[in-house]
Amino acid sequence: MRSLTRARKTAIAATTILFASLLTAGAASAATGAPAASGVDGSGVAAAAVTSTDLATGGAAALQAGATGALIATADASTGTVTGTITASVAVEQPVVLLMVPAAKTGYHRWKTTSYAALADPDGRFVISGVKPGTYSAVFGDLKGTAAATRYYGNTDNVTKAKSFTVKGGATVSGIGTKLVGGVTVSGKVTTSRGTPITGATAMIARKISVDGKGFWEYAQAKTDAKGRYTVSGLAHGTLAVKVNGPSGAGYAAAFYGGGRSFESSKTFVLTSGQSKGGVNVTLTKKLTSATPKIVGTAKVGKKLTAKPGSWTKGTSFSYQWHANGKAIKKATKSTFVLKKAQKGKKITVKVVGKKTGYGAVSKTSKATKKVS
Repeated sequence: MRSLTRARKTAIAATTILFASLLTAGAASAATGAPAASGVDGSGVAAAAVTSTDLATGGAAALQAGATGALIATADASTGTVTGTITASVAVEQPVVLLMVPAAKTGYHRWKTTSYAALADPDGRFVISGVKPGTYSAVFGDLKGTAAATRYYGNTDNVTKAKSFTVKGGATVSGIGTKLVGGVTVSGKVTTSRGTPITGATAMIARKISVDGKGFWEYAQAKTDAKGRYTVSGLAHGTLAVKVNGPSGAGYAAAFYGGGRSFESSKTFVLTSGQSKGGVNVTLTKKLTSATPKIVGTAKVGKKLTAKPGSWTKGTSFSYQWHANGKAIKKATKSTFVLKKAQKGKKITVKVVGKKTGYGAVSKTSKATKKVS
């Protein structure tokens, strides 16, 4: 599943999922009536991407049964048929197609998958019958392998640019195919600042795409193994960035490859179809327990103000910077500050930065005082 959230000028689209995971989840939900669960396969690698986990039971069960060129539903005069061919420039183990229906006119979530799905035969041909009349698109991938990247009808790897077609009752729509191309592979290691491998961290490999003329990031993810290693395969080519989250509850701060505080500001790299990049290593540091500092004293010229950091992780060292109306005051870098005439009529704040070996630095800024009298 991919989901999307806006963050200022850029956005992040969440987890991309292997076709195999979606189909297994869809088939398993048949008995319970529960929605298909999203997730990754046993290897922990999310590669071939689709737009939704809404695979209905019929399509999932048919694919799990291995129905090649499958007749997914019973055909009659009120329904249509979709046929096509899936070719590939890379080794593909089991090409698969899923039909999608419109979900929104704009934005990332324009399409969602349906129960109409089929495996291609050895020549790449597929047939989906019993399709209700309406507007559709299609997503193509490899059910078993991770070498190929997900493609959408219209030969694009950007779901928002997928083309549509119309299905009519009693008619066949042909030529709905694509050519699968090689995805990229990114691997690396996640360690502490002392070089100790971190098991169970989540490495997110993000790819920048354009949605409605704006920059967005979508990603695939993988868990690190006992040696702190991760590998993500099958993501489409392009400009990539990496973010790593520590194991749940372990107290690590998230970090980006090459530094930065977002995909946009981190170190990026470009891979073309079929390329691999190793050594994309990320170091995680522990999160400092921190507090918002307070200013003690009277906001009056000649009076002394004192910064009180509050409760932080034991052993944290602090540095200070005083500000007047948001502008740093020169040489005002101690825990105390005596107000001068230059600060009269201005509001004072103090920024406290906490540091400790093995932990990421944390900065906190106090609330402003009243205007200095």
